[in-house]
Amino acid sequence: MKELYKKNLQNETFLQLNRFILVGVLNTVITITIFLFLTNFVKLDYRLSNSIGYIIGVINSFIWNKKWTFKTKNSLKSEFLKFIVVFIISYFINFLIVIYFKEHLRFNKNISQMIGIIFYTLSFFIGSKIFVFKKKVR
Repeated sequence: MKELYKKNLQNETFLQLNRFILVGVLNTVITITIFLFLTNFVKLDYRLSNSIGYIIGVINSFIWNKKWTFKTKNSLKSEFLKFIVVFIISYFINFLIVIYFKEHLRFNKNISQMIGIIFYTLSFFIGSKIFVFKKKVR
């Protein structure tokens, strides 16, 4: 098992997926921290706090994924716009999956969200790899 893991670490896509997941965990911590700080200490409305947290999280995600996960040097503006498109598509995939599992299959709402997060993460990673941070062929 350990050798399989080492072999997979040499696989670029496997390494990128692991980094992508770590960036996602970092974004979650940042988003929650900002939300809690703004709602509890600054006393901002929870909706505004949530929006600010998500905006900062998405920007953070873009920077880390561009520089560390996929290591691209392509146009910042072009990649950022594509990143936002892929983020929105992935979010709606998550949203639809959660509704489907909760409303149609009668899964628990928490389990439905966990299943949705798997689809969100995979669709966001695939979209980021093949569309947003696509390496230019020379």
